Amino acid sequence: MKNVLIVLLMAIGLYACKSQSGVVKRFEVSGTITNNPAKVIYLEEIPMTTMQRMIVDSSELDKNGRYSLKAAASDARVYNLRLDNNQYPMAAIINDASSIKVNATFSKENNQFANSYEVEGSKASNEMKDFMVSFNNSLQTVFMAARQGDSLSKLKIPDSVLLPLQNKMAAAAADVRNLATTAIKNSSNPALTMFLLGYYQSTANNPGLGLQPIDNEEVKKIVVAEAAKY
Repeated sequence: MKNVLIVLLMAIGLYACKSQSGVVKRFEVSGTITNNPAKVIYLEEIPMTTMQRMIVDSSELDKNGRYSLKAAASDARVYNLRLDNNQYPMAAIINDASSIKVNATFSKENNQFANSYEVEGSKASNEMKDFMVSFNNSLQTVFMAARQGDSLSKLKIPDSVLLPLQNKMAAAAADVRNLATTAIKNSSNPALTMFLLGYYQSTANNPGLGLQPIDNEEVKKIVVAEAAKY
């Protein structure tokens, strides 16, 4: 698994080198935050080679929770939106449009995670959002089966009893992998493709889930195909 992740990072580095267009384009993100006491919102870029977020702009929220952020990029990239009082981002977007609107609503009981957020004007951002919801929901089936199997194995249950559960987990894991590979195949945005690939591979790094990672050769084929478009 370690080798797969190393190849992924090397391949993404290759993509990053080849995909630089040299044309800097600016884009704006604006919207309204509801039911959150935050004062400032940050726009954080997520470089594909390091995955270490860095702040590229910030904006004070007005009394109605409205904000406006701007950034420049020469290629497709993934960004987080994070509030000043939150450790985790409230939403992720891709800069595939010059103007993107993100509205988020929090509950009064929990201001750390948005109850919901809506993205307007960005096809790739919505595809990323839909993928994460579907992927994480499907992953719950794998997780619950793995948890149940672990509990039963500790009770020294016969293999004949465990086998149906193991088959269920394997089928669910195959469904998760198919969901990811289909999304990667259908992606028309390079940043989205790299995000989907990295999201699945990092999840497959957990051996307890039984997910089969995308092998080294296939990873290189995916990234080289994306880099060849530029």
